[in-house]
Amino acid sequence: MIRWIVRSVLMLLVLATLGATACSPAKLDVVLYYPSGDDGSEIYQKIAKFEVRFAGQALDDPSGAKTEISADTNGLALNDIACKKEESNLPFDLRVVGFDENDNIVGSGRQVIYQLCGKPRNIYLFFSPLEQFSTLSRFRPESNVTEPGRMERIRAGHRITYLPDGRLLITGGAIIDGPGNFSETTNHTEIFDPETGLFEDGPKMKNARAFHTATLVGSRIFIAGGLDVQDGNVVSVGSVEVFEVNEKNELVASEKTATLSEPRAFHTAIVTPNQGYVFLYGGVNWDAGKPTINTQWELFEADGTDIGKGQIKEADRRAWHGAVRLVDGKILVAGGATLESDKWKALNSTLFLEFSDDDSTIKVSSGDAMKVARVAPAMIRLNDDAGARVLISGGMETKETSIFEPSKVHNTMEVRAATGKFEETLTMKSARVFHSINQLEDGRVMLFGGFDGTTMASGAEVFLVGSSSEGLKKDSVSIAQRRDRFYHSAMVLNNGSLLVLGGVAVDEKGKYITLYRGEIFNPRPPPTE
Repeated sequence: MIRWIVRSVLMLLVLATLGATACSPAKLDVVLYYPSGDDGSEIYQKIAKFEVRFAGQALDDPSGAKTEISADTNGLALNDIACKKEESNLPFDLRVVGFDENDNIVGSGRQVIYQLCGKPRNIYLFFSPLEQFSTLSRFRPESNVTEPGRMERIRAGHRITYLPDGRLLITGGAIIDGPGNFSETTNHTEIFDPETGLFEDGPKMKNARAFHTATLVGSRIFIAGGLDVQDGNVVSVGSVEVFEVNEKNELVASEKTATLSEPRAFHTAIVTPNQGYVFLYGGVNWDAGKPTINTQWELFEADGTDIGKGQIKEADRRAWHGAVRLVDGKILVAGGATLESDKWKALNSTLFLEFSDDDSTIKVSSGDAMKVARVAPAMIRLNDDAGARVLISGGMETKETSIFEPSKVHNTMEVRAATGKFEETLTMKSARVFHSINQLEDGRVMLFGGFDGTTMASGAEVFLVGSSSEGLKKDSVSIAQRRDRFYHSAMVLNNGSLLVLGGVAVDEKGKYITLYRGEIFNPRPPPTE
């Protein structure tokens, strides 16, 4: 396990002015921590100086500034940083970079701070090796004890959702003992604050659930469906719950609830392009051990008000599919599984869902088929020059009698081009299903974790993304994970790091272990003049 040890405390005394009126001096204590294993000790010995960079829209000059300090300094005062008026919701980007004696970068830490001129507070920067995963943990200097950065509960099939202030809400999850074996679900939620590195309890949900959806719309989080374990039986959840951030910046559960037209899990939820409704598509209704594929889509306002529903044609019904909203507002639905005569069937078909101006009616049309059928693929729309490409990675073909047991897991990733056609296929180093896919700030795409059909997929993979005309680099780079896992959740933080939480690991005897620890990938910082 990686332990973090204090190397330096940066005392940033910030005197910010709002127009002609000066704020009271704000004290920002920034504490750096290092991993103390081989990686951490190597950095510790190599660092000859630090460079502190700060920038952001909260400043009168968003390009900011930078300053150098020696490796053994204990403090730094940055004075007269001029903030914009009413800058409380604008970011202040602080990055500390460590250099060796030859000016090579050996490690970094970064934090994106809001309400710069607000209140004094402590900021914790995890200063770690570049291009590596580090176990999330936090050293408590007053007690000289390392606190592992971990959730309060073990959980898999949980969901991570951004809150408006940059904190993360973790909802639900299950303890999984084997393929399709759910021993317990939870209604517990917790909040992770990247600014402090701490987890705290959030409001409880009324229903325990896993493999649900949790969607941020404005200041509300719309939570729908999922799986629950009741009297030893797995059932789909038919309720909607809404959390909202109040005027005191507190996350509270709304008194208003809603009921789905059909209980559902393994569905998708996407915010509609015009009115900002929450659109639910597909899924499976598990009742007394018998699954049926959902037959209707549903539309809700973010506060839980039911807007409407519609019938899904039999050929278009599916669960365990992927879905993304395209730049033109249409939703692309890809792959998944359906039931035919009580037998599971993997799908390679895709659909386009086009909304009317008021988002109340939907036109469904067929898209270009994928080259292989994919159940539970990981899917992402690229933030590139055109924003039109979609990556669909991994996934499985399932046994007819068990959706949770693959007959084949794919090691390919298909690229849907701006033409609407699947024009490119990339080979991954590992076959993966139940994995995650995220795009980093520099445009690279990272695949993490997954199951390869026998055991856990080993190592993360990173693909370079070129322009639409250049395509993707076909040879990926492998990066060691601190813990191989699947059924986890992964999110790119405001500071550019990739956070991975929870999931399931399989030990050498084939036993499933549900996890509560997390890990963070620290990408290389951008070049600076």
